[in-house]
Amino acid sequence: MVAVAIFAVLAGIALPNIFGMLGTAKYKEAARGIASVLQDARARAVSKNLEHRVVFDVDLKRYRLEQGNKASGTASGDWTPVFSGWTTFQAGVEMSGTTGCDNSDDRSIQFNPTGTAQKEYICVMEGTTAKFKVGVTSSATGRVAILDP
Repeated sequence: MVAVAIFAVLAGIALPNIFGMLGTAKYKEAARGIASVLQDARARAVSKNLEHRVVFDVDLKRYRLEQGNKASGTASGDWTPVFSGWTTFQAGVEMSGTTGCDNSDDRSIQFNPTGTAQKEYICVMEGTTAKFKVGVTSSATGRVAILDP
């Protein structure tokens, strides 16, 4: 009987923490997915000597990797998807562009064959609250990072 009471107390303490971790898991997964495709875009740009970019459709909560047809200066209509289809976020996960996490315009983050990129961020959101910022932290190196908002 004492063991059951101790177990009940410990479960009461642990369950809120477990549910809190599960609640943030989908936002972490989304942030890691974005960081992974950004790193892939940079690696492909360097290895293929062609511009690559990740295009974000903010309204439809999706993104995809595209390849340009030049080392620099690819025209807007000359980008082709690297993979068919788009990657879509789980239900309840939103995204926003810009450093301030306050813009709903579509975005793209482009990588050059030298490994450089424009410094740009995409925010993983829960409603209007930013959970993570993912993007290029250094335009000179194209370094990709996941940051707290």
